[in-house]
Amino acid sequence: MKKILILLITYITLSQISSAKPDPNFHIYLCIGQSNMQGVNKPEKQDSIQNDRFLMMATSSVKSKRKLYKWYPATPPLAHHYNFLSPMISFGNEMTQLTNDNIQIGVIVVAAGSASIQLFDKDDCTNYLEKASDMEKLFAGLYDNNCYQRIIDCGKKAQKRGCIKGILFQQGESDVNDSLWISRVKKVYENIITDLNLSSDSVPFLVGETLQNGMFSSLNETIAKIPAFINNSHIIFSEGLKGNDDNIHFTTSSSRELGKRYAHKMIEFLPDSVKKK
Repeated sequence: MKKILILLITYITLSQISSAKPDPNFHIYLCIGQSNMQGVNKPEKQDSIQNDRFLMMATSSVKSKRKLYKWYPATPPLAHHYNFLSPMISFGNEMTQLTNDNIQIGVIVVAAGSASIQLFDKDDCTNYLEKASDMEKLFAGLYDNNCYQRIIDCGKKAQKRGCIKGILFQQGESDVNDSLWISRVKKVYENIITDLNLSSDSVPFLVGETLQNGMFSSLNETIAKIPAFINNSHIIFSEGLKGNDDNIHFTTSSSRELGKRYAHKMIEFLPDSVKKK
């Protein structure tokens, strides 16, 4: 009788776990890109203050104490074990300031320095890696040489706990001369929407500009055209932001500001019921 009771309790417990629904108050954001998304600057003390309402999913466990697919307090680094300050730190912290206290924010950052958009093409990433730069191969290796699949795997696991509300994108410097860049970006976005069973009408695609007057600022003319090609896409402007001496990457303070700009754009698409009064 005792064994039967134990089996019954176990069955009920497992049934409850399997039937648990995602928490609609846990808002999750997929964050994709290259070096300006992963960050290149060292974080400062203010960037590592834990926020109880802001979590990150570990997207790489290479040389990291964090376990792949597990959630942790969102502190640098976000993308992998290299200790860089991603603008998504300030994005998440700002989102907690803009939303009600019952809303929790989660970010999933898959970013690879120097990465071409082709590194995120699920149909061609393997072929592309064969001719990719050493830097791209280094960062791709942190995601088992398939950045796209890592996004999808993380996204599916995240959907069991919360709801994906947006896709944030900061990439393009490596493809400044690629006339097919917009179509490649469109394909990546639409593949993510399809593979995660999302709706482009309800999951906005936020695309950040490159550094103004920087080495790759000419890409901003192309970025400006994205809303005409990709449904529910919106530009995060970089006007007034400063760059490092390399004239490619945002400074520490400008990276923080960039993240806040993503947040203030994203809040426009959330219902008034979740916005802080």
